[in-house]
Amino acid sequence: MPGHLAVDEIEFVFVVDLCNRRVMLLSPTLGYIRKVFCSDDLKWGPKRLCLDAERRRLYVADNELKDGYTAGRVVVFSV
Repeated sequence: MPGHLAVDEIEFVFVVDLCNRRVMLLSPTLGYIRKVFCSDDLKWGPKRLCLDAERRRLYVADNELKDGYTAGRVVVFSV
C-alpha cells in the first residue's frame, strides 16, 4: 500500500510501501526498478520520506505504531 512518495530531478519515484515496510524505486513510467531498503534496515516501519536531490539523501520517518504513534526517528540513506 503506497503511503508517501518523492520524485527526483530525473523523475524517478521513491515510494513508501506501508504494508511491506519498505521503500521502492520506480522509473519515470512507474515501472519497478528495485527495493531501496526494507524492514531489515529500519527499527519499525517507514511512514514518510523526503528527498534531498542535491545531496542525494533520502530522509525517512521510521515510526512505531501501537494505539497511536509511540516512538519514532529519522533515518538517512544515501541514494
